[in-house]
Amino acid sequence: EDVNAVCHAALTAAHRNFPGAILNQQLMSMILRTMSARLPGFTPQSTLLGLSFGRDKMQNSTADLTHLLDEHFERSFNFAGLGGIPLAGKTGFKAFAHQIPQNGTALIVYGPHVTISSDGDVGTYLCGGQDLLSMDCDACIGALAHMDTDEPGPEPGSEEVGMEAQVKCVLTELRERLGTARAHPNGTAVGLVMECFGVAQKLMQGLIDLDALGSSKLVLLGGVQVHTPHPQ
Repeated sequence: EDVNAVCHAALTAAHRNFPGAILNQQLMSMILRTMSARLPGFTPQSTLLGLSFGRDKMQNSTADLTHLLDEHFERSFNFAGLGGIPLAGKTGFKAFAHQIPQNGTALIVYGPHVTISSDGDVGTYLCGGQDLLSMDCDACIGALAHMDTDEPGPEPGSEEVGMEAQVKCVLTELRERLGTARAHPNGTAVGLVMECFGVAQKLMQGLIDLDALGSSKLVLLGGVQVHTPHPQ
């Protein structure tokens, strides 16, 4: 069956809520074409890939962006904490920078994800073998559920690395953005994932250490991954 017929509502919702959304294969081609044109001597072999994605049960297809990136770039480094928010800190970035090939390039791709059901509902997904819709992006949903509590979290960039500390860090960053998320014209689910991306962007920019990069070139690509249903 044609994917546009099977997933019409989901695809319509994706373009309505996330204007400019493109397929993973198109993005992959754009990445390679742009880096080849703008970076003299660029090759995938001379590039170290950095990833800050929330790995989840929806990312299980060879068409997923993570799989496509891993397929083209031989080596990768994981920056991600919960929800694709980079929590590795400056220490993690320095460890990453030391692994970049000499005179090579660093490519960091980052951001949260959200799924859309076959009915066009943002933030829900019908998992394979299940009959009921599941809420997506546990970090964002969990943050929303606890947002109105008064429990303080650690400062972003702290050295705490446990899961509980990661949850608190996400909460700390998102709490002040809750009003904006709830006021989003396309609904709280869309607003929340966009605010999660704002947190990811802030923390990613904060951990960059140009001195650690030396002569290496750095490319940052951030955004929201939108998962639509696989045709059955």
